[in-house]
Amino acid sequence: MNVDRNAVSGLNLQLSIDGVLSFQLLATEDGALSRLGPLAGQGRAQVEVNDDNVLVTGRADPALFAALRDALPSVLLEHVGTWVHPDIRGHACDLSVLLQTPGATVGIHYRYGSDSQGPPADIMDFVRRCVVSTEDWAAARAAASPEPGPQG
Repeated sequence: MNVDRNAVSGLNLQLSIDGVLSFQLLATEDGALSRLGPLAGQGRAQVEVNDDNVLVTGRADPALFAALRDALPSVLLEHVGTWVHPDIRGHACDLSVLLQTPGATVGIHYRYGSDSQGPPADIMDFVRRCVVSTEDWAAARAAASPEPGPQG
């Protein structure tokens, strides 16, 4: 299956480690953005299971989505389905990348271990790009949000 890059109107990227959602990015071409994960400056070199994940939602410049769409590796546009490593070692990792197109959502899912071979390098480079390119937006959005008050 080939997906026309320019027809992609939404992106849903999820990484779960040992069954815990560690990072999620939902982005649409109109600028809607939702990001769950660690914020820049938390001292995290990579996405990992932690209690410091922050959920931020809002609107970003649509150019951010356009840049992510332009960076989609060809494997995401040409293949769909699931790949499971036959010998999962370390923490169980599940990475899904779903693309919204007119009339269909297509995607790819990888299940691998933190100590086994993971997805191809171009997929992991794209995941890192998604994390890094949304860090400043998420940090600014989180800083602008009021602290939750006491319930009652």
